[in-house]
Amino acid sequence: MTDESPSVKERLVSWERLRLIYNVVMLLAGIPIAASIYRIVQALPATVRNRLTFDYSASSIIMHSILFGILANIAYLFGPILEVYWTAFTRRKFGRRARYCVFAIGLVFSVAVQAVVLCFHSLLEFLVMH
Repeated sequence: MTDESPSVKERLVSWERLRLIYNVVMLLAGIPIAASIYRIVQALPATVRNRLTFDYSASSIIMHSILFGILANIAYLFGPILEVYWTAFTRRKFGRRARYCVFAIGLVFSVAVQAVVLCFHSLLEFLVMH
């Protein structure tokens, strides 16, 4: 590594700036998903809602959304860890373009996980209603 390479601290600070974008996108995707899940379940007849094993109250959905956000932020650490290890063990530069590529892949994956959760709940509604 040359002296012009960013330090570990500079790399991590760069990732923490990206984390702000990550959390905003996750929040913007997550709020409509959580609201849709609540709406889907509330549209079910009371007799069906009473048979569901999961608590779909607003407070429960909010708590599970917060837990999902915490887990997503733990998973986010894969990006900075990958960059630091790549740089340390390969002695090759992990440039800004690579950082943004890893960030974008992780962000798309995280939003896709949220979409799968919504699809699961939509499928639940379809199966119960038909």
